[in-house]
Amino acid sequence: MRHRTVRDVMTRQVVRVAPATCFHEILTLLTEFDITAVPVVDDADRPVGIVSEADLMRTQAAQEDPSSPLPPTPAQAGGPDRTGADTAQALMTSPAVCSTPSASVVAAARSMARHHIKPLPVVDGDGRLAGMVSRSDLIQVFLRDDQVIRHDIVQGVLGQVEGVSPAAIGVEVAQGRVVLSGTIEPRRLVPIVLRLCRSVDGVVSVTDRTDRPRSDCPCGGVCALIRWCGPGRLLVRMPADWVRSTLERGRGRLTWPLHDMRCRRSSAAPGSPRRVRGRYSRWPCPSTR
Repeated sequence: MRHRTVRDVMTRQVVRVAPATCFHEILTLLTEFDITAVPVVDDADRPVGIVSEADLMRTQAAQEDPSSPLPPTPAQAGGPDRTGADTAQALMTSPAVCSTPSASVVAAARSMARHHIKPLPVVDGDGRLAGMVSRSDLIQVFLRDDQVIRHDIVQGVLGQVEGVSPAAIGVEVAQGRVVLSGTIEPRRLVPIVLRLCRSVDGVVSVTDRTDRPRSDCPCGGVCALIRWCGPGRLLVRMPADWVRSTLERGRGRLTWPLHDMRCRRSSAAPGSPRRVRGRYSRWPCPSTR
């Protein structure tokens, strides 16, 4: 599944500053254009760093304040001392972490999280500044229309996984939350389908409500002959001894312990269903409930 790219969401008209730009001018630009950071570029328009509100705030945090119980914020260990910094070159965080227009929005989000940065300069093939992408730009993908998301899942996921029939699977999307219903066979494809659905842009969550085919049940298909009749009761359509022996043979694959399953013959005519009582924690086949 292909994600949207940085080119689709980035801002192309970028406010930038030179290394010699002064503190007051940088702050004026941030306020005037309502942005949180500006890239610092050289004479060839290549980003060499970035100045953010956090960089400017270090100047304020370093001031003396007799009324404050906290001491001035020291410089980071191993980092430059920016006390008295008054130009972009002295204030900026460098080198600049950049992205490219062809990078996916997922890759850009991971880069922001890894480096703990908010805005990300975007550079072209020559390393020149081509745009800026922010956190708010990236999360816009979650505003995609539900019908568009559903179309991408049906055509781009279910229609591309070999062995999966899109006609047998129901897809409901509401506010980015996806619910799958119907039947996915073979069951080994279920984790693959769920993972691919989660990778579609705009998907917030995926809920699996697909049916489990009886042939894939851990009881070996016994549930096809058994109906859940409430806590501690099962309605069986085969002799109780056969049901007990079949379950015991597959006991290692069951998710519940089998204890003292007893048969109580019904007073109905011969050949009618019988009721079997057993103590167990949970019946493993959802289709029998």
